[in-house]
Amino acid sequence: MLKATLIASLFLLFNCVETLAQSDFRPGYVVRPEGDTLRGLVDYQSAQRSAVGCRFRTDAAQAVQEFVPGTALGYGFVGASRYEARLTPLAEVAAPSLPAQLQFVEIIVHGPISLYARRDLQRHDHYYIRGAGATSSTEPLQELRRLNETIINAKGQKFERYNNEYVAVLAQAFKSCPQEQLRVNQVQFGLRFFVDAVTRYNACVNTTPDSLLPQNPTLASRSGRLHLEVLAGVHRSTLRVDNDQLSLNGPYKSGFSPVLGLAAGYNLSKISKKLSFRLEALYDRQAYDGVYTYQSRSTNNTFREEARLRLQYIRIPVLFRYSLPKGAVRPFVQVGISGAFALQRQVESRNILVDFGSNPQFSVWKPALETRKIEQGFVAGIGASAGRLAGRSFGAEFRAEITNGFSAIVSSGTTVKRFSALLSYDLTK
Repeated sequence: MLKATLIASLFLLFNCVETLAQSDFRPGYVVRPEGDTLRGLVDYQSAQRSAVGCRFRTDAAQAVQEFVPGTALGYGFVGASRYEARLTPLAEVAAPSLPAQLQFVEIIVHGPISLYARRDLQRHDHYYIRGAGATSSTEPLQELRRLNETIINAKGQKFERYNNEYVAVLAQAFKSCPQEQLRVNQVQFGLRFFVDAVTRYNACVNTTPDSLLPQNPTLASRSGRLHLEVLAGVHRSTLRVDNDQLSLNGPYKSGFSPVLGLAAGYNLSKISKKLSFRLEALYDRQAYDGVYTYQSRSTNNTFREEARLRLQYIRIPVLFRYSLPKGAVRPFVQVGISGAFALQRQVESRNILVDFGSNPQFSVWKPALETRKIEQGFVAGIGASAGRLAGRSFGAEFRAEITNGFSAIVSSGTTVKRFSALLSYDLTK
């Protein structure tokens, strides 16, 4: 029953996320072939879809218009990424002799040499440059490619090697700056390395560096970005022991206890700009106390028993987060699984022998239930990150978790429901 409820809850939550993911309109513009600019709202799509089309509407009440390369010269978002319709080689079909195809490419660096990027439908990233020697806006871009080749030696043995075609392309493009041309063999393959190389070249040959477009704001999310956070907050939980033979079934309710920990997140930009993976390590403790009355089956006498439970855990949630980064406040939802490793497992009970007056008498404390070290469960949360404090972002989250608790006895299962309020502070600028 518990498993079915968890699966149904996760299914409903993912449906909500999918609904939210259908559109994300932000202030932007579209440049039409006639040269005029339409201003309104542009759908912030995945990197793959951004290369093949643009969805636009003048305001939230108007119908959506679809633009493809050719029906628009380009589009962009206010203060964020910009795209231009450019002819690009058909690298994904491995046939450079075929005609180039018109597609939207993202402007990463603009200057004497401009750098562009595009992600194809197979989620492969492509990088292009256009130099000062280009004579027409319809001239195809030059792709910076690294090919993986299979080589067979004289003994018939096969091995793989890289053919760094991009080095020759950069060397030809950088001929107006000999010092940068000499460095192209040191340029590694990847967007951030190309950004550094092209930016250095543009600074070398450009007499008015203020005209250069700053590094594109979407560069970090396109390349994927690891960030570290510190977490702090409080949690409260309820416990139920599922065994009619025991007097300490509960339910128990804990008080508020602190939660402290660290989190590492990584943007899954290959899948979606809005999706990220998170791994956390949290410390928490739980304390439950209760007094219960039960009746002996052999004598029908009524007895009272006191229970004491003290638990401490290192909890390891593994989460997938979907963010809607709109404006200063960026809401998110996240779901995942959690595992916990027990640092303390004190589950005890004692009989109340004399229960009157100011001096009740008790039996000695004794273990009440066999426990295990590992706890497992499902977790879901909703929250928002906002602003920048000392150059870093911070956030708040409400989180719910349900686990299988601590019991090692199959016939005496435990269920823990935990609710947390957490604050986070990004340690990575």
